[in-house]
Amino acid sequence: MPTRPSIIAPFERVVGDNRSRSRWAQRIFAICCLVVFGLAPLFRSRATGCAAGPRARVLVYFPGVGCNDQARLQLVFDNVKQLERSTTEWECAVGVFLEKRDVGRHSQLMHAIEAKCYVSFYPGAHYSDFMKVMHPMLVRMAGFSHVLVALDDVALRSFDLDDAVGIMQKHDLAVVSPLVENALHFPVGLQTPEEQESLAKAAGKSDGLLTDFIEVFVTMFRVDAWECWYDLVDPVRLSKGWAYDEQLYDTCRALIPNFRMAVLTKMESQHRTNGYLDTSGYCRPLARYRETRNLTAKEQYSRYHEYRASRGDKLRRQEFCCAGTLKGRLK
Repeated sequence: MPTRPSIIAPFERVVGDNRSRSRWAQRIFAICCLVVFGLAPLFRSRATGCAAGPRARVLVYFPGVGCNDQARLQLVFDNVKQLERSTTEWECAVGVFLEKRDVGRHSQLMHAIEAKCYVSFYPGAHYSDFMKVMHPMLVRMAGFSHVLVALDDVALRSFDLDDAVGIMQKHDLAVVSPLVENALHFPVGLQTPEEQESLAKAAGKSDGLLTDFIEVFVTMFRVDAWECWYDLVDPVRLSKGWAYDEQLYDTCRALIPNFRMAVLTKMESQHRTNGYLDTSGYCRPLARYRETRNLTAKEQYSRYHEYRASRGDKLRRQEFCCAGTLKGRLK
């Protein structure tokens, strides 16, 4: 009966029928395979600066895009372009709170984003609605190991996806964030030169600092932490997103063993404030999108306290949250 062709048949034809020479061809072929497939992971680990870990697959999510503002759409597009330099496997999704026809004169830029990411138009949606789109079960079924949330008014700048994933795997971290210029709260946001100096001194040469508070601007979640964050979000009582980041640490550490969060002090992104972006026009919901949840700031603040009370938390007098507490270096 005919035999199955050998994978080294080309080598056998070259060296002839001599069996000893054929065995040498097999050995050479085996050595080549070892070099190519055995050493490749070592080179990949050097490229990322961290030890190679389990294969990561990241869902990059830009929620709440939709201001009819060239600068915001351009930021999302530029961030996607920057991520394309990463070797980590990733896909991106964009949630838009307008109808496609309302994107208006910047439709060409939106089309460019659609060419790179999955885009979903969700008219009138709030912050919490966009978070609820990415159900953890679907995220897991699609094979994603991490979820990176990046708001549409943040420039990634020196954020490195490969290094962020490597650091999370190396230190068994559930949630990480780079430093964010113009963020509101320490330690993610640096408000004064004194804070910057103290943070740099505390971090030293380490990859970052453990913390109990991360303000969500550019935030990467391990998939189990994303499930916890997803369950935390309440689109009825607190639709605009206030206070969730304050609750993240205490809630998730009770559900996830060894839950740890860290600020990656060697990476920095930038929150673009009103000086950079046009906050007029479509940044506010159009009239036909208004509904019962579109409360005033005072009403939302009242809901915020109701939300905290419902979770059994002691109410604080100040609005939102206090500064985070540093828990030590990543070792």
